[in-house]
Parts: sequence; C-alpha cells; structure tokens
Amino acid sequence: MTPWEKANELEEVETMAVKADSVLLTISEAMYAGSYSLEEYRGALAALADITDGIKRKLSEMTRRAFEEIEKEQEEM
Repeated sequence: MTPWEKANELEEVETMAVKADSVLLTISEAMYAGSYSLEEYRGALAALADITDGIKRKLSEMTRRAFEEIEKEQEEM
C-alpha cells in the first residue's frame, strides 16, 4: 500500500469516527431533553452500533496489515 492509500484509509476511519460522534451527540441531547421515550432511539442506537462496528473492523484490519508490513521489513533485514 502506498503512503497515499494509507492516508486515504485513515481519513475514511476518521470520517466514520466523526459520524459516530455526531450520532452520539444527537442521541445524548435528545435523551437529555426527554422529548421521546427510550424506545424511539432504537434506530439511532442501531446506526451508531453499525458505525462503531465498522470502525473497529477497519482499525483491526489496518493494525493487522501494519504488523505484517513490519514483520516483512524485519525479515528483509
């Protein structure tokens, strides 16, 4: 992977984190205001869970590749 591709991948994860933060802030503010019953937040919480799961999977994949790259470089030395 080129440095440019790695930077783009990190930017994608950052965007996912910003989305998760935005959804969480919206849910928190609505719950604090008490304008809906907790059941009304089910969809928003499911969306937040999907976003955070995607972040975890992407970071896990990136970490695995980084360690593989380090191992490969060490073997070449």
